[in-house]
Amino acid sequence: MSVEWETVSLWQDAILRDRLDDIRASFVESGAVGPDASWAPEREAVRGRENKILLEYWHESRGDQAMPPISAVDPVRIQPALGRVAVLEAVEGGRDFRYRLFGTVMTAVSGFDMTGKLLSTHPSSAYIVNFNMALYRAILIKRVPVLSSYKPVARYAAFWERLMLPFGTEVDGVIRIVTGNIAFDRDGRELQS
Repeated sequence: MSVEWETVSLWQDAILRDRLDDIRASFVESGAVGPDASWAPEREAVRGRENKILLEYWHESRGDQAMPPISAVDPVRIQPALGRVAVLEAVEGGRDFRYRLFGTVMTAVSGFDMTGKLLSTHPSSAYIVNFNMALYRAILIKRVPVLSSYKPVARYAAFWERLMLPFGTEVDGVIRIVTGNIAFDRDGRELQS
């Protein structure tokens, strides 16, 4: 699968302006529904139990800073959500993103493991990879959490909720992004594997 870099740039700009209509039209053309993206979500907007834990952890860890430092990425503290977590780092200033961790529940639900691999090599459909690439790039600029959801064409999940949390410093910017990924079935139950 090759990333459509022009589409990624256009979608990044659209995400930053909260104008997702063209992106949603591309999802519909592929048989999917969505996406939605909400910047700086409140806890009440988050559906997944583990994502609520991650959002609370992010706010506690940042103190009075805009975002938590990279040292706050602690597997012990996020243990209840660990199987649903992906940790990514920007490559070449956001040209791509490398998965440092791809949780075991995500691997079981999707059927593949992205640990150590680039987002550009993700086996999902082009519209999903393009959207994720654009969204992660937008996080590098905005430096705040974003809650996203969509209904993919894939049969293994009816709905995905993704909470993306930036970690870094004001000087260095976003260094890592911790993403909680919750897959739901058609009845709205969280998929375990």
